[in-house]
Amino acid sequence: MTLVRKLQRGQLWRHNVSGDLPHDGNGIINGEQVAQLVDANRGRKGYTYTHHELNEINLGVIKYANAAGFTVNVSTESVEVADKVMTDHKIPAVAVVNSDKTDRFYRTESGRKVITCTATL
Repeated sequence: MTLVRKLQRGQLWRHNVSGDLPHDGNGIINGEQVAQLVDANRGRKGYTYTHHELNEINLGVIKYANAAGFTVNVSTESVEVADKVMTDHKIPAVAVVNSDKTDRFYRTESGRKVITCTATL
């Protein structure tokens, strides 16, 4: 956490370029460690991704982090699942897009705008 605090205020930074949020061996996100990360991030623009199961405990930690200014995007395997996560849980989500998809922009069934990563086109 000391390194995060050394970043300039307003700095955009990514946590865990590989890996996931701290957790126990059973896939439960460690809320205490995430709280320390959130605290270190204050005034900065940290973000990460998670593949953790969206159970009650993990959802609580993810919602807390997002509300406190540390963005946790839920990684999903389809645009439809990402759309459902955002609708049902009001948290950000990202998705793997089929490799045959050529549209740079399109909308989900619920009207959300999808932006396809340019590296995949």
